[in-house]
Amino acid sequence: MKKIFFISVVIFSLTLYAQHKTKTPYDYVNPFIGTDDMGHTYPGAAVPFGLVQLSPETDSVLYSYGKGYNPDVYKYCAGYQYADKTIVGFSHTHMNGTGHSDLGDFLIMPTTGKLRLNPGTKENPGSGYRSRFSHTNEKANPGYYAVHLDDYNIDVELTASDHVGFHKYKFPKTNDAHIILDMTSGIYNYDGKVVWSSVRVENNRLVTGFRQTNGWARTRYVYFAMEFSKPVKSYQLRNDEQIIYGGFWRKFNQNENFPERAGHKVKCAFNFETENGEIILVKVALSGVSTKNAIENLKAEIPDWNFEKVVNQAKEKWNKELSKIIIKASEERKINFYTAMYHSFLNPNIFSDVNGEYRGLDQNIHKSNKFTDYTTFSLWDTYRALHPLYTIIQQKRTGDIVNSMLAHYEQSVHKILPVWSHWANENWCMIGYHAVPVIVDAYMKNIGGFDVNKAFEAVTASANYDLYDGIGAYKKFGYVPEDLSSNSASKTLEYAYDDWTIYKMAEMLGRKKEAGEFLKRANNYKNIFDKETHYIRAKKSDGTFKIPFDPFSVANQGYIEGNAWNYSLYVPHDVKGFVHLLGGNEKLVTWLDSLFTFDLPEKYFGESEDVTKVGMIGNYVHGNEPSHHVPYMYNFAGAPWKTQERIHQIVNTMYKPEPHGLCGNDDCGQMSAWYIFSVMGFYPVAPGSNEYVIGSPCVDKAVINLENGKKFKMTAENLSEKDIYIKEVWLNGKSIDRSFITHKEIVNGGELKFVMQDHPNENWAVDGNSAPYSMSK
Repeated sequence: MKKIFFISVVIFSLTLYAQHKTKTPYDYVNPFIGTDDMGHTYPGAAVPFGLVQLSPETDSVLYSYGKGYNPDVYKYCAGYQYADKTIVGFSHTHMNGTGHSDLGDFLIMPTTGKLRLNPGTKENPGSGYRSRFSHTNEKANPGYYAVHLDDYNIDVELTASDHVGFHKYKFPKTNDAHIILDMTSGIYNYDGKVVWSSVRVENNRLVTGFRQTNGWARTRYVYFAMEFSKPVKSYQLRNDEQIIYGGFWRKFNQNENFPERAGHKVKCAFNFETENGEIILVKVALSGVSTKNAIENLKAEIPDWNFEKVVNQAKEKWNKELSKIIIKASEERKINFYTAMYHSFLNPNIFSDVNGEYRGLDQNIHKSNKFTDYTTFSLWDTYRALHPLYTIIQQKRTGDIVNSMLAHYEQSVHKILPVWSHWANENWCMIGYHAVPVIVDAYMKNIGGFDVNKAFEAVTASANYDLYDGIGAYKKFGYVPEDLSSNSASKTLEYAYDDWTIYKMAEMLGRKKEAGEFLKRANNYKNIFDKETHYIRAKKSDGTFKIPFDPFSVANQGYIEGNAWNYSLYVPHDVKGFVHLLGGNEKLVTWLDSLFTFDLPEKYFGESEDVTKVGMIGNYVHGNEPSHHVPYMYNFAGAPWKTQERIHQIVNTMYKPEPHGLCGNDDCGQMSAWYIFSVMGFYPVAPGSNEYVIGSPCVDKAVINLENGKKFKMTAENLSEKDIYIKEVWLNGKSIDRSFITHKEIVNGGELKFVMQDHPNENWAVDGNSAPYSMSK
């Protein structure tokens, strides 16, 4: 039966492929990249920016077993680990590449035989409803996933629309076929995470319900409507908890064929009789508003039972998005590139229902006909490259994202923009106020569709919210004191950059008072520069630096997920100012050279679960975000050929077309966005500057299909494994001797041509006037 299933999947895939005689971007995507170890990606079915991510869970590891944090849960941020050999079930919500997690809602598992309502263990799968599986009988494409469940001889296929997950189960002949719905299952789960849940059997095909959870999102509501293609024979709605107050529900036997159940530990089984090879289809629609809206979403998006039609629709959606950039490159590089594009478009997620309603941060129901509301903003990660990428190839969506952030601001009791938000909740993860550069960057690039005055009000309010993470002290001292707020050096650096973006917006708006204020704050990084060690260090409120000091340690030094050697370089808005502090270009070049070649002692590995050896080159950390701009800093110091070397080194070693092919968490697409930009030859070091710093192209050609109908082409003449150095650069037929291009030059359309050679050109773009933007001259 396994062989038959595998052959059928192959035939189905070949049928889809035959419709396009030449490969499309869709055909190069490998959803299994990053599903092992650090990547924290998932292989399941989703459409671009969809609310539903229907994907398998391969274990039921808890966040805590009652005695603090369980570090084993970290691997399961996306619910799936490629090395596992069992599948627990298929849940409908996931995060792509995060280093902390939530979701995993409404896990469904088809089974046969004796009914079991607990998941069992990977050591003893038969003790529960989970099943063994093999990667030989597993397949994933954008918007499609398939697997054979060995313990039950059931073929599973999954697809999705924006709000609906679509399941296809092929059963053997049995009188005991079950479809289990586990309302207690979840990612980063713990006993008590489900605050309340409720299920109603509306008729013999339709089931509705909701759950409220207290996790990373503290007050989170999610509603569902589930429809079967075949009438249910019988069902059980169980609540596996001790009831203190049962009320008068005791009149009924609620465990058998009783049409409603509520509680903290609700699990359901829907039972069928099936013939050999019989298919049962299940549609599950989600809403953050109500079961009524979930039903409306279901009817609007997948009104019939044509599974293949929905698979094809998902494929068309993905090809449309993935085709926004077309590259010419090797097969391996195409796989990496289009998978990076795929991962970049999994979130943020559409949160509005089809009728325009959405749950707001204030937990009230809002409606907007002017924009689509989005959720899942991993802003400490994504402001760096993902959102700048959207300003080029997702401009309309960027306007909606900005409006979603402004709605968050208006609904916030704190009256600030999101820090890290999902599903109508602020989870306060990480540092900075990085919705600010996202909004300012959109404004500076003439992305329209939002209220500019409201946006300026929101960014300044966020930068002046004294209660948040040391901002009050930052304003008082000109830096965040470590004795008043931890990770103070990182906060000071990131606040200074965010403040610089506000300065740029204020300057454009003619707001001289605010421009002056935030220009001063943008220089605050200088207040914690140690002239003796030349590191930017954590300083206390009495003006002394924190001791003891270890520039290689990630732990308790005043930096978040980084050390002094890396984090001191976080001055993207004023690299030249930092060069002046160091004492000249040579000092920065030496620092960078040493960073990439230093042999970090073993004792420093393991200080942070987010910074690991696999993501490092010397002491340079590519597996985490604070250093993503660092390889481009050579350009500011008159040595662009060294940037060119490092870009190829990173691209060749940190990204592989394999399950363990990502060197760190994809972090909602930031790791992927770095790759997309860098292989095209440029990168947004300082979003808000309207400039992209030139690196070195790693593909022969790239064509960006812009929303205005124009095209921006990049070609790399003579590019090879050895020819990685820039000989000369041409923009629209004119030679340029500068190591940056502008946003306007891209969106106006045109051609950027690199001529490559096998040795450094130490004369190209080395003059100070050729360097990218810095606040200091």
